Amino acid sequence: MKRSKFTRVLAGLLAVVMVLVCLPTAGAAQAGQFVLAVVTQEQVLVEPETVSYGPGDTVRTALKNSGHSFEGIDTGFVFAIDGVEDNYSLFYDEGGYDLDVQADTVTVVCFTTKPEQYSPQYLMLLSTMAAYNAGTDGVQGYEAAQKAYAAALQALYDATAGQAESLAAELQKAMDDYAAYLKGETVPVTLAVAQGQEQNRAVNAVFTGEFGNTVAVEQATEINLIPGNYTFDISDGAVSHVRGSVTVTGAQTLTATLPSGTWIADVDLGLDSGDSWAPLERRGEYLLCSGLFRGEPLPLYRSWRRGGYQGLRRLFVGG
Repeated sequence: MKRSKFTRVLAGLLAVVMVLVCLPTAGAAQAGQFVLAVVTQEQVLVEPETVSYGPGDTVRTALKNSGHSFEGIDTGFVFAIDGVEDNYSLFYDEGGYDLDVQADTVTVVCFTTKPEQYSPQYLMLLSTMAAYNAGTDGVQGYEAAQKAYAAALQALYDATAGQAESLAAELQKAMDDYAAYLKGETVPVTLAVAQGQEQNRAVNAVFTGEFGNTVAVEQATEINLIPGNYTFDISDGAVSHVRGSVTVTGAQTLTATLPSGTWIADVDLGLDSGDSWAPLERRGEYLLCSGLFRGEPLPLYRSWRRGGYQGLRRLFVGG
């Protein structure tokens, strides 16, 4: 009985230890991103962008893995960035400059030839500009945001704290206005697409707005869009496409016709003089040639499917 009790107690203690080991440590370093910018009197060498780092990385390690070159970084004195030499100084949050601090304690890293420019407002401007550059929703095509970013970029070297605050606010407002636009009321657009004998078939469609924003559907007959100007690419999900532009003003119908039929007839493939022909087997979007390419698929290029090539019987590839 004693031995059994001891065994149970030991097992319980081991379980507690395992739980404690598996718990995350308070303050443990985390992966994340900070903003990087390099500003000189002659140019903005690196426009504000995000740099990723891993758990436990220092600022030095993150910079070395950023895709940019920092000559002298291992000595603590960076004298050239991306091959451009200058008298660089470094500052980040709260005016820090130690490259060996944990990267997850820093939000913005700026190399500059004007170290007295540091201010929390300046770091906020760099952060806002980096958010603009990292946008994937088409904000860079929004004219108000374009102008606000251009103004900030032009003033970046000489901007005072007050100017930086104003420039950041203007850019943020333009970005917020664009985000509000994207959340605006949409209208239904019916996709009345025919292909061969099939009417109103379900299609894949990508509509690109005037600011670069995209809306996509798959195997659908309707899409919801914010009123505006769009280019579109409609396909059957395979090889046939129809492209064009449309102005959406309200609920409406877009009529289109997709190409149909077999664009390439039976094909042989030959090398050198074309005397040796190998049979090809059609496999969906590919032609399979077991004789010449060890069974590897040869893609069918879209241009072959366009007009004038339906009667193609042989494809010659020069060796």
